[in-house]
Amino acid sequence: MFDFLLNEEEKALQNEVREFVKNDVPSKMVRDMDLSLMETGRPFIEMAGKKKPISFQRKHALDT
Repeated sequence: MFDFLLNEEEKALQNEVREFVKNDVPSKMVRDMDLSLMETGRPFIEMAGKKKPISFQRKHALDT
C-alpha cells in the first residue's frame, strides 16, 4: 500500500488492525480466508466487533 498517502488517523487504524490480526485472530483463520476456504468473513467480523477497536469507536462517535 502507498502509506505516504495515508493521514495520521488512517495510519493509526492500519496499525491497530495489523496488531488485532497479529495478536487476536487465529493464524488458521487468516490462512483459510486467504485461500478462500471460508464461505464468509463473518467470524472475523464478529471477533472484531467484540474487540471494539478504539479507532472504530472514534469513527462511530464522529458519525452520531
